[in-house]
Amino acid sequence: MLAKEACEALRLGRVLRIRVGRHDRWVEVHAVGRDKEGQEVMRLFQVRGGDIQSEAIGWRLMRLSDAQKPRITNEASGAPRTGYRKDDRDMTEIYCQV
Repeated sequence: MLAKEACEALRLGRVLRIRVGRHDRWVEVHAVGRDKEGQEVMRLFQVRGGDIQSEAIGWRLMRLSDAQKPRITNEASGAPRTGYRKDDRDMTEIYCQV
């Protein structure tokens, strides 16, 4: 189900809010698909949130199984961010991308 919300946030150009563990993160989705192990993943740019002590803002490849409670916000996404490369090599199948 998260893949659908992630692709919709990308299509709408909106930031996606997700929960990972005990922390919320606000992310800009750049691509959603499957990795080499067959796991659903998304390439994202985290704009804020997470454990402030140890989580840096920036690029991540995240398994969708690690994210909970997706919510598309009204906040505009800055995608594509500098450093984004289309046709992500870490994905063997891409459902949607910038």
